[in-house]
Amino acid sequence: MYRKDLDHYLKQRLPKAVFLYGEFDFFIHYYIQTIGSLFKCNNPDTETSLFYASDYEKNQIATLLEQDSLFGGSSLVILKLDFA
Repeated sequence: MYRKDLDHYLKQRLPKAVFLYGEFDFFIHYYIQTIGSLFKCNNPDTETSLFYASDYEKNQIATLLEQDSLFGGSSLVILKLDFA
């Protein structure tokens, strides 16, 4: 998807999952921030967690993404791949 298409898509709806990749880290970071801000506007009590692929634990992420409790907020999990 091109940048223009992604911008247009984000104006219409907020995806449940996003995979961002590309040559420029700037745009990846920009869209992480943009999507995170949009998500937090709809869910102000969102808890954000950032993990790097080299040091995350699958069970920890699964626990964060489980169904929300009656009194708990939503979770936004960002998993960054750190390629050399």
